[in-house]
Amino acid sequence: MKHTCKSQDFILTDINPIDLGNIITITSSKNNTRISVRVKGRLIGYTSSGRSSVYTGYEKRLGIAAYTNAKAFIQSLGPQVKKIKFSVKVRGFNKQAMLGLLDSGIKIVKVQEVLNPAFNGCRKKKSRRL
Repeated sequence: MKHTCKSQDFILTDINPIDLGNIITITSSKNNTRISVRVKGRLIGYTSSGRSSVYTGYEKRLGIAAYTNAKAFIQSLGPQVKKIKFSVKVRGFNKQAMLGLLDSGIKIVKVQEVLNPAFNGCRKKKSRRL
């Protein structure tokens, strides 16, 4: 079976096995960017560019919306989050949210970029009728 999902790993510092349960997921679609924070497997925070009252309509898909939203979101979680080391999973094309996370002051150990998620294959050719 051929795997269609590709991922690239970028390791920034040494990894402790204890730190791997702390994950920030950035999912970017055509119109929105969603960020979720999990510490030891439990979801402690979730936000998206659409929830912001500053950016509406087409503006929420822009990179500056993802950047400011990510930075404000991490600062709203409190100072205890900045002491934890995280691994980050990025899906999609909008990488500005990653820069917002870095500028907010959290410690990032590993960045994993997930490319080409599976989409159930191509449509079959129409069968011939006699």
